Amino acid sequence: MKSMDSKFRVLLALTAIALGVAAVAGCTKKLSLLPVQTFRPTVTLTSAPIDTNVVCQPDPQRSCYSLTLNWIGYDPDGRVDHYIYAVDPPEAGPGEGDTLWITTTDSEKRLVFEAPRPSPGADSLGILRGFHTFVVAAVDNDGLIGPRADRTFFSFTIAPTVTIQSPRGDPAGNPIQLAPAIRINWSGTDVDGVFNSKPVRYKYILLGPNNNFPGGIEALKKPLQTGLLLRRVFAPNFDGWNDVSGDTTFVRFTNLVPGAEYLFAVVAFDEAGAYSPNFNLGGNVLVFKIGFASVFGPKITMFNDFFFYAYTGASYIVSPLTEVRLEVPAFQRITFRWFADPPDGADIRAYRWMLDGDVPDEHPRINEATDTQYWSTPSANVTSATVGPFTGGNHFFFIEAEDNTGLKSLGTIHFTVVAPTFERPLLIVKDTRLRPDGFRSDGTLAPLQGSWPNQAELDTFLFARGGYPWKKYPDGTTSPVGVLKGYTYDTLGTRIGIVDLNVPLLTLSKYRHVVWITDLESAVFANPGANGADPQTALRYMASPGRLNTLAAYVRQGGEVWALGGGIGYATNTAYNDVANDPPGGGYTLFSIDSPRREYGPGRFMFDAARWQGQFMNARASSGIIARQLGRFVNNPGVYASLPTAMEFRTQATDPVPPLRNTSSFYQFTFNSEYIHDKENRIVESVIGDP
Repeated sequence: MKSMDSKFRVLLALTAIALGVAAVAGCTKKLSLLPVQTFRPTVTLTSAPIDTNVVCQPDPQRSCYSLTLNWIGYDPDGRVDHYIYAVDPPEAGPGEGDTLWITTTDSEKRLVFEAPRPSPGADSLGILRGFHTFVVAAVDNDGLIGPRADRTFFSFTIAPTVTIQSPRGDPAGNPIQLAPAIRINWSGTDVDGVFNSKPVRYKYILLGPNNNFPGGIEALKKPLQTGLLLRRVFAPNFDGWNDVSGDTTFVRFTNLVPGAEYLFAVVAFDEAGAYSPNFNLGGNVLVFKIGFASVFGPKITMFNDFFFYAYTGASYIVSPLTEVRLEVPAFQRITFRWFADPPDGADIRAYRWMLDGDVPDEHPRINEATDTQYWSTPSANVTSATVGPFTGGNHFFFIEAEDNTGLKSLGTIHFTVVAPTFERPLLIVKDTRLRPDGFRSDGTLAPLQGSWPNQAELDTFLFARGGYPWKKYPDGTTSPVGVLKGYTYDTLGTRIGIVDLNVPLLTLSKYRHVVWITDLESAVFANPGANGADPQTALRYMASPGRLNTLAAYVRQGGEVWALGGGIGYATNTAYNDVANDPPGGGYTLFSIDSPRREYGPGRFMFDAARWQGQFMNARASSGIIARQLGRFVNNPGVYASLPTAMEFRTQATDPVPPLRNTSSFYQFTFNSEYIHDKENRIVESVIGDP
């Protein structure tokens, strides 16, 4: 945020202390409030050399072979206590079938197996006795079992493996829905390959509605039967399957029949002629059903530093029902960014954009920089555009995404340009849901509940003129002087009893400075604004997907903001929270750029406006000393020098107990805080002139 004059800066810092909220500046962490998190151990099979010189029982039609298998385990938060392994577990999904697990502390096993009897002619069932599968998992000192590692091998070679990467199927055999044109990608590995670690070739088959497979696709949709039936009918040669080289790892299918069900399977072969014998639904077998093209297409997400909107479906309609409405600052260059998630089985081929043009107009741009009323040149690498500046009016920005099957989607941003006036000095936004005063039936003030402050106490703390009778308090009680006495300001409350809690940019842009207060207890409420008991805050409402965060737009416009209360980060990011990375035990919320679910990053208020660009933690009822951390400004603090070196606790000497309060509700030693956590806060930005 931009700075204000030093007197106001000190005033707001003291306000934060008095309210028991935390504001942490700097680039390194100070508090370590994260509870201990437990992790499962991992295991990796490192080698499985084959030794065929093994004496077997005397049988002219049978021989034996041996493998020495090695593995290594790792536990990030403890130690590996032992391992469990099994040989030839049932071909079943998790929890299906019975497996005899053997416990060992060794990391090497030498196993001897019988080779198969000679295969009787074309009877491929003989091959079934020719491969074996070894599975191992690590168990740590807490008893947690990690993910399994496995290796399949024949008597003369380790079997190659192949897995469908996209689209990912359902291991239970339930068909996923795909478009009439799809692309299926897979990857294969041959760990004992002579020349490289890739299979030398693949074979695949697509079984459709008119297949001749015994029992049809339904017979193959059962996890316990899939591999057995495919091997019985097709192994070892897989005649009738399509044959491609090891360098080909995808296939496209078009004109598939809407409403029909299909099964796709792929098998890998190595240099010795061994094939990948395991057929797993969700692995190298995919069951899918075809839908109609009109409901598919890429799903577009559009964002910048003051809004984030993700379409839940795909459409190509120019309509107020499909557009995103924004207010944007005047006299500023505006950057819009986007990406699109293609439908399963497809990839993004290209994006293009236009400003204030006619969507059906395919007139080519002569100049990419100036002919913005026409579609830009299609490119998969162009995922942002900067337009403006604008002086006013309404404008339309269009984004088109096309996948490699030819399906297209359209995103529309309808924005109104707002020119700031900054004619007034200061606006205080009370975006809290603190408890109001309660009264008895005789009109007297009921005992105060909860910790200080309630809503009336906060108003008194901020705005009271001081020295006046304190209504409903014991006779003779006079109000203290509010910390904002002497300033010229307006106030705005956001508890207005309606669903639309948006604070218009046109309102904010009248003020040079905005103080925005959102506490954590209020930020956690998710109820609609019209809820009479615990409605959500305006900041949480505005920062939700598909809405304009006008506070962020105000900062982008050049307005200066002091954000305090302990709930700003939570309110602006909770709609995107990835619960999978939150610490266990509750009370903490982690927002990180490392989340695979796009939890945190560009388009989020704390990332773009506050410039917390690694990850931050939100802690409820935490304790400890909050110290000033200036990071790279430690030797040259500049405007930050006026901030206190630490957030001090209230004491009798500095803050006497208010009327009708006791020491336990006023002298608090736990508080809510938001702070940069664990990661360095490296900010990369362009510098014009002398930094």
